[in-house]
Amino acid sequence: MKSSVVGNFPKVGDSHEQQKLRRGIEAYQQQKILKADLQEIQDAVTQQAIQEQINAGIDLITDGQIRWDDPLVWPARKFKGISVNGLLRFFDNNVYYRQPVVESAVGWIEPVLVHDFQFALRSVPKTASLKVVLPGPYTLGRLSKNQHYSKIEDLVLDFARALAKEAKALEGAGAKFLQFDEPSLPLYPEDFKLAAKAIEICTTPLAHSTIYVYTYFSSLSKTFDDLQNLPIHGLGVDLVSSAENIQLLRDKRSAKDLALGLVDARNTKMENEEDLRNLLESFEKNLDRIQFLNPSCGLEFLPYNSAVKKLNLIAGLTKDLVSSTKKG
Repeated sequence: MKSSVVGNFPKVGDSHEQQKLRRGIEAYQQQKILKADLQEIQDAVTQQAIQEQINAGIDLITDGQIRWDDPLVWPARKFKGISVNGLLRFFDNNVYYRQPVVESAVGWIEPVLVHDFQFALRSVPKTASLKVVLPGPYTLGRLSKNQHYSKIEDLVLDFARALAKEAKALEGAGAKFLQFDEPSLPLYPEDFKLAAKAIEICTTPLAHSTIYVYTYFSSLSKTFDDLQNLPIHGLGVDLVSSAENIQLLRDKRSAKDLALGLVDARNTKMENEEDLRNLLESFEKNLDRIQFLNPSCGLEFLPYNSAVKKLNLIAGLTKDLVSSTKKG
């Protein structure tokens, strides 16, 4: 069992140092600094996000998605056929995404995340591993403004083909752990076959990567059984947003490895570690399937200092459980 995160990390905090990205963006927008200067600031903030995870003791980290403008569009903005529209609320959160507008057939042009991955990898010590997060093809299709395709099926599958090439480029650059985020998938169980086909397209070219699909914000009650048949290694399950997901893991054995979203990444209130231990012990059918403990979703929904505290809670709990298991 290891500790991990789901994706993003807060870009700004309360201190002067933690405000440097905001100052940099404002200066760039006012044409006071060059794009290269802004990129240097993004590099520094990315390194800080990585260091916060390392300091906490997280085993499987991300680059914090500091360069991402929102939780969805960063890779897709450079796909053929895509432009970016105004802001929409990202599910029921106080965070927004820039809606992708599909103006013509979607296609992959060149690697989007490889440079970000390689930069982050240089900052990760041997004590931790790095994963790359990609938006899932079904969620991208669902949340895009479609001005080209007559059927959502065609849009989703073209997103899948583009993401497959991006994932293959990342694997070729050394990425060993890839995560596809599909928060829309549980909301449309009638589209599961389409989502499954899209995920299969994404994963087929990959020969060496560990692949997880993360769902969050909703219940898996209508899709849990079908999720077991996806061509992936593991599932990320949000145990905070839906009590049904807790009962599912008590009642049903998962055929996939599990990454459990134990800690609420949308609430500053700190969890009780003993309560979390008891919750994990209740998953008797799946104890050997639990590979990762992580927050319920990305940490950018929290203030900076609260996010750091949640990191420490997850990492500390994981280490204590591993230590207890070895002693037992």
